Amino acid sequence: MIKREELPTSRLFSGLGWASMRSDWTPNATFALFLCSPLWLGGHQHADNNSFIIDKNGLLAIDSGVYEGTAHRANYYARTIAHNTVTCSDPNEKFNGGVWGAGNPGKGNNDGGQLFDSGSERVNDIKPDDEYHRGKILAYNGNNVYTYVVGDATLSYSPDKLREFTRAFLYIKPNIFVIFDRVESTKAEFVKTWLLHSAYEPMINNSMANISNGKGQLHVWTVFPFDPEIEKIGGQGHEFEVNGVNYPPTEKTDYNADEAGRWRIEVRSKEQSERQYFFHVLVTDDAEITSITSKISIESLDQDGKLGVIIKNSDRTIKVLFTKEDSLTGTMELINGNTIQLEQIITK
Repeated sequence: MIKREELPTSRLFSGLGWASMRSDWTPNATFALFLCSPLWLGGHQHADNNSFIIDKNGLLAIDSGVYEGTAHRANYYARTIAHNTVTCSDPNEKFNGGVWGAGNPGKGNNDGGQLFDSGSERVNDIKPDDEYHRGKILAYNGNNVYTYVVGDATLSYSPDKLREFTRAFLYIKPNIFVIFDRVESTKAEFVKTWLLHSAYEPMINNSMANISNGKGQLHVWTVFPFDPEIEKIGGQGHEFEVNGVNYPPTEKTDYNADEAGRWRIEVRSKEQSERQYFFHVLVTDDAEITSITSKISIESLDQDGKLGVIIKNSDRTIKVLFTKEDSLTGTMELINGNTIQLEQIITK
């Protein structure tokens, strides 16, 4: 029998569009899951392509909401707004108000998210490249240094509002995440929002945020856009809010409030444009460590058609670049002292 510690620490489940990754198999490991499902089947599925969760000693970047077949599910729990992904708001878009995606257009709250409908009634009715094929994993690589995955969720959104949403998700072991998003709308005025959910209230300081839960914490740097607009939404009476309306679970539902979440961060650019880039660095740590900002520095890069960062801490320097146009590819240099430990093209 294979021991747990002998199992690989990353794996792509291609049929589901899930990429699982962790630092190790110890109880206080950093763990993350990225998903971009190839098929929309409706039913119990959520409109959450190109989303992720992150845990370390507690739930940090969470998949929020509570399972129940009410307006909570129809307008929040199963919708894009409840997940760590991106919304693009067309004020004229109509969403059905049904619990499982059916219903009358306009009855559901417009969260700016992905298509939410009932899907095909029969699996056998799904044809190659039809309307139910909404997500793709474009690249994946998992090894003992990093895990890298690229998702294309463009077809998960209405083509009337979105031309592209591709996300590069890079996990550098043991505790650094680099997330790069390319989002292009059909109109500049369609507001694009980057979402991050948490169990407890995040602390925001300019373009940085901190999320704590129990013995774990998550530090978040917004690298691009420059001078972002960062808003936090949550607290009592606002935990599951969409456009000013809260959709709480019913009083009959017994649920864990930490798992359901109470807060989210919304990141937006102050400038309207059709094409928008989001670039974030996330670092997990133990809760008792309070001075990480003095131990790590983040420098933004915008050069030769690429966006990137240089991340420095006491024992290593990491340089990551991603392409702004055409195919989403990237490069990474991992430097310990004066020795380049890794120079890797991170693409298919």
